[in-house]
Amino acid sequence: MSVIEAFDNVEDKLYTFNSLFTQILDQLAPLKTVQLRTRPTPFIDDNIRALMKTRNHWQKLARQTNDPAAWSGYKNFKQEVKRELRIAQRNFVEHSISQNANDTNAMWKTIRSCIPKKSASTRVYSDDDKTVANRFNQFFTSIGEITNKKIKLLANECGYAPVQPTVSPEFPPAEQFTFTRVHCQDIEKIVSSLATNKAPGIDKLPARVIKDSAPVIIPFITSIINASLITSTFPDDWKIAEVSPILKEGDFEEAGNNRPISL
Repeated sequence: MSVIEAFDNVEDKLYTFNSLFTQILDQLAPLKTVQLRTRPTPFIDDNIRALMKTRNHWQKLARQTNDPAAWSGYKNFKQEVKRELRIAQRNFVEHSISQNANDTNAMWKTIRSCIPKKSASTRVYSDDDKTVANRFNQFFTSIGEITNKKIKLLANECGYAPVQPTVSPEFPPAEQFTFTRVHCQDIEKIVSSLATNKAPGIDKLPARVIKDSAPVIIPFITSIINASLITSTFPDDWKIAEVSPILKEGDFEEAGNNRPISL
């Protein structure tokens, strides 16, 4: 019996799994911060690299000698490199879009790679982070209730009265919905379908790490899910998510001017 199987409480199971899994990852696959200075350029081939090397040679020669002929050669190769880069990038984008005509995610990824990124500036709120988070939470959690009230008001204005069933239907126990235990094969299908190009959750574990660890961790995840179904308890840690408000227009401190994006 594993350490996780020794617990009956789903919270204890999940806490033990998270602690052990995180400890192992910290030892074998620690997080590293990498700063990307430039965008990926998969369209640059050996011919363009050789042309860049020649351009750099003429630039170095021109700076050393200050010879007008060397400066002229450098400018010519500089223009040639720019022209070849434009042609190569255009051909690469056209090919990527045509190859992914039925994959909208890959298509948009290619299109976004051509769009200049906006400079990211840290927003400063007038209140502390906890107060701002509670204000945004209150707004977004009440959207459903507010929408329901608006629908009822609109229905009254239009004179629409939905027909309410007089008798609630009764179903025999065999036809009523019930949870059933899941199997490792079910969890394996879900893990294998995870998109690796999505941002990780609050635990900072990328989907690729989950997939690589699947043969080992799937039995434990299955045990946790079954314990949750049996006890009708949803673990608290699985209720937590990072939500970043994306400004639509107007004052960014007004919750109504933002839309929630789960990260």
